[in-house]
Amino acid sequence: MAAEQKERTAKLAEKQQELGEQELRHTVPYGTRQMLDELMRGHEIEEVREAVKLLVLNGRAEDMPPAPPKAKIPSDIIRHYFRQGMLDRLRR
Repeated sequence: MAAEQKERTAKLAEKQQELGEQELRHTVPYGTRQMLDELMRGHEIEEVREAVKLLVLNGRAEDMPPAPPKAKIPSDIIRHYFRQGMLDRLRR
């Protein structure tokens, strides 16, 4: 018999606690989520967590395009989990 949703959620929370994972939520401009989805399809990545992790590991500040001008358009939220080592790298 399959575990109920509450049981799976509790197990996941316990595992994340053991691994020291923290949830991060990014409010991003409209279109960013669509670009991330396109990147994930192109590289056959199924999880947002994995795609964002690869961007953090391989991205360099000097390669980033300049921020677009602020505009009043809807935003989206990207939510994922990182372990402490990845958080440290992201802060650097």
